[in-house]
Amino acid sequence: MTIAGFAAVETFFTRYCKIALGIDESVSSFAMGFYALAFLVFALPAGFIATKIGKRKTMMIGAFGQGILFLIFMIVRDFRTIQILMPFAGMFNALFTINSYPLVVSYTSAEKIGTYTGLYYFFSSLAAIVTPSSFGAIMDFIGFNKLFLAASICLFISFAFLWIIGEKYENTMS
Repeated sequence: MTIAGFAAVETFFTRYCKIALGIDESVSSFAMGFYALAFLVFALPAGFIATKIGKRKTMMIGAFGQGILFLIFMIVRDFRTIQILMPFAGMFNALFTINSYPLVVSYTSAEKIGTYTGLYYFFSSLAAIVTPSSFGAIMDFIGFNKLFLAASICLFISFAFLWIIGEKYENTMS
């Protein structure tokens, strides 16, 4: 779900800025660069943080933090504020994404890592393929002003899944 939330914003951000905020596409696409740059810069610290507090907790912080920021983006109509906060969204995305594959394989045995790797990439790719058209249809129905609301919902669902699955996994391990 987090991939869907990010893919929706990545796909429709420039259109959102044009329609909802009246910002030129070249300016808004430049702002997305700050998101990507922050992700890259924060990739290594995201791994270190997970080493200290755990992969699942780190991912939960990433999903929740990015969800909150996307809600703020929905409320705030000032593009400059969005530009300033965009790198923080990239940092939260790094907390989630950098630790997602390691978490998946930590939930299996060495014999099944190949299967879990295949499942991870299958569903990640499926989300990246399906999201633009499905979110496009949703945006046609509810309007581009709700892009960040829809993305936030996906992120909060990811948070909930991590909570539920993590609790269930930890209870079966003890």
